[in-house]
Parts: sequence; structure tokens; C-alpha cells
Amino acid sequence: MVKNILGMVAGGYTVPQVLDTYPELTQEQVQTALCYVREQASFQSDLPNSIT
Repeated sequence: MVKNILGMVAGGYTVPQVLDTYPELTQEQVQTALCYVREQASFQSDLPNSIT
């Protein structure tokens, strides 16, 4: 589901549009997914080049 949300946001969807598409999700869940992706991207950029 995180991948779906990320793809939608990358494609220009807003959080309300994501929520319209997935009414079973809450705004907090969508925000949590986006925070998770941001943290993972930050972690990846902190790794030495020999590991990534």
C-alpha cells in the first residue's frame, strides 16, 4: 500500500485525492506512509556509496 500511495503522490495526487481513492484509509495513515518513505530515503542517502 505504501508503494501505491507513493506512486499516486509522485503522479500529482493530493492527500485528499488519495483518501478519495482509498476511503478505508485515514489521513494519518497516508501521512505515516509518506513519512516512512521520507525516512527510508534519508537513511539510504546516509549510507556510504560502497553499501548502496
